[in-house]
Amino acid sequence: MAESKEVKQWVGLVAAKEDARQSQMTTRYNELAGLSEDERIKQITDMARAEHELDEDKLHIFTNSRLQTWVKMDADKAEQVARAYDEAMKNLPGTLAMRRVGAVQTVTRDLDTEQVERLYELLPSLLKENPRAVISSLGSSADKKPRPATKRKRKFLFF
Repeated sequence: MAESKEVKQWVGLVAAKEDARQSQMTTRYNELAGLSEDERIKQITDMARAEHELDEDKLHIFTNSRLQTWVKMDADKAEQVARAYDEAMKNLPGTLAMRRVGAVQTVTRDLDTEQVERLYELLPSLLKENPRAVISSLGSSADKKPRPATKRKRKFLFF
């Protein structure tokens, strides 16, 4: 299936700087939110297919930008786009859908708690495996005190 010029431009955003990429994504998602549901799903299906055919590193960059954009968008528009994105993924092969799940769960590990909470509202099915506990309450590795040295028992394996 040949990609349209718009789809090529869409995945070409991965080469743009983060601010420019998110700005263009916001513009495009706002346009999509103004379309009928069927047309929105159709266009997002083509976009999602192209996104999830990117190599792993580029997919994670693109996914991070997409999720960050959704967090910053108007709640109603972000929800329309996210729901259409879910519907679009149902029309794609299972391998691409699994890449989406992996990419979203990988990227969300590095987001702030507030961002994850917002995304959970938009994508509950994808984030239900991610813990929703307040990560900051666990402290960072710099806050951890070293454990006292414990004497290890020697173990001998007998075969």
